[in-house]
Amino acid sequence: MAQQREARAWPVGGGELGALIRAHDWAATPLGPIAAWPQSLRVAVRLLLTTRHPMFIWWGPELIQLYNDAYSETMGPERHPSALGGGGRETWAEIWDTIGPQIADVMAGRGATWHEDQLVPVTRHGGRQDVWWTYGYSPIDDEAAEHGIGGVLVVCRDVTAEHAAAAALRAAHAATEAERARLHELFAQAPSAICLLSGPDHVYTLANPPYLALIGRDDILGRRVRDVLPELAGQGIIEVLDGVYRTGTPFVGDEVLMRLDRDADGEPEEVYFTFVYAPFRATDGATEGIFVHAHEVTGQVRARLAAEAAVRARDTFLSVAAHELRTPLTTLKGTTQLLLRRRARGQLDADQLAMTLATLDQSADRLVALTDDLLDVARIRTGQLPLAPRPTDLAALVAESVAQARDRGGDEHRLSLDAPGGLPPVVADAGRIEQVLINLLDNAIKYSPAGGTVMVTLRAEGAGGLIAVRDQGIGLPAGAADAIFAPFGRAENAAASSLPGMGLGLYICRSIVERHGGWIAAESAGEGCGTTITFWLPLDGPSLVVGGGEPGSARQRMSSDAAD
Repeated sequence: MAQQREARAWPVGGGELGALIRAHDWAATPLGPIAAWPQSLRVAVRLLLTTRHPMFIWWGPELIQLYNDAYSETMGPERHPSALGGGGRETWAEIWDTIGPQIADVMAGRGATWHEDQLVPVTRHGGRQDVWWTYGYSPIDDEAAEHGIGGVLVVCRDVTAEHAAAAALRAAHAATEAERARLHELFAQAPSAICLLSGPDHVYTLANPPYLALIGRDDILGRRVRDVLPELAGQGIIEVLDGVYRTGTPFVGDEVLMRLDRDADGEPEEVYFTFVYAPFRATDGATEGIFVHAHEVTGQVRARLAAEAAVRARDTFLSVAAHELRTPLTTLKGTTQLLLRRRARGQLDADQLAMTLATLDQSADRLVALTDDLLDVARIRTGQLPLAPRPTDLAALVAESVAQARDRGGDEHRLSLDAPGGLPPVVADAGRIEQVLINLLDNAIKYSPAGGTVMVTLRAEGAGGLIAVRDQGIGLPAGAADAIFAPFGRAENAAASSLPGMGLGLYICRSIVERHGGWIAAESAGEGCGTTITFWLPLDGPSLVVGGGEPGSARQRMSSDAAD
């Protein structure tokens, strides 16, 4: 009687399934009455009913089933409570192909099994559902059973929700990566230069081909701007990036001058960019990096600067031309009025008339010279400066030009000539080369003090003749040696003097010499140290010139010929 009361009272607790187990007619099953159950089964049942984790037991060859309340919640009305005390194969026929071999392995003594996130579809709540489980099958010992295994303890968890969440996360990640790839493709296809810089050190994390071409670099990702473009040091660009990152305020640069070593030859070039530095932020609002959008505007900036320079040159020309033309015209007008007044008074004698006519002639010559210079400039600009090249004795031409300079008022200066004979004739337009020589001699005399020496030398140099005109005059300021050959170019000390000049003579000289395939250059040790103008002409003349001749190209040919 005591054993019967104990059997009716056991198992204690266990919720709904504890009551169902106590009420079930186990004597009608292969397990037999509870009182006859082996100790290992009773321990397993006690464990099953006292946990809130889903657990299940298959016992004996027929795999008679016991389970707890937590497991019953995963079964649906199709199997609960009918599965209690029933056989495993009959209850789980629809998934037996999956779980049957796993149970057989455990019952055969091959050890426990473990399965994570495994799809095991089951029918519940009126329909077949895809359910993912994480579960383990563990043996329950029984010495009296075959292989010493009396049953299987199932510890499991329905992880369908977690599986769905993980799948959704994977899908979201895949979508994010796809969107990232699409954005990368858009960046790569963008016609403008774009890059992304990350962190306070401005590390390149993305750069499209136009940006790489813009800076002349390829291997930049994962590197800092200051390391990729070390030539930016001292230009203020890194400091601007620092400010954008620190303050989160965008920066717009309009036609900003930068010096970039895009050819990696150690000689940075000056280029202009218009760009935007815009911060991008993390989810917490903190600046995460900087978005850069830039395009080069060097061409348009230089075109605008050239246009502005042309306008300034035009204004300078109009101002200088008006002044230079007004001076001889004023002289002409005043002298003519004086001549008329003296004639009306009967005060004009032969000597006065001769002096007056000489003054008028000088003013007229000056007007003619100014007009000729303006016409030459117009011809040069339109590519129509005429040349009539023929074999020319350069030594004789230089000597004649020096003689003319003496006749025009060179008595106040000492003109020396060193022009040894023996130089082969050069093919040149003698009139134009004489125009160059006269201009250089006039300048040397004009800008030299009375009593100074003007030295002219001629010598063979390479396959041509080299002529130098050296004076002891006002010299050139630093940086003026090239500028004086530009249209309306005058050195600052010359422009500040009272000496007349439009700044066209040396421009015309350069054009004539270069049209002959030669070169011309100025040298000076500084203001007050005199100036030397040197020009070189090839023996075979203008036929060497291709497309008008580029500045310096003839100098290079001369050096090559000398080497030969």
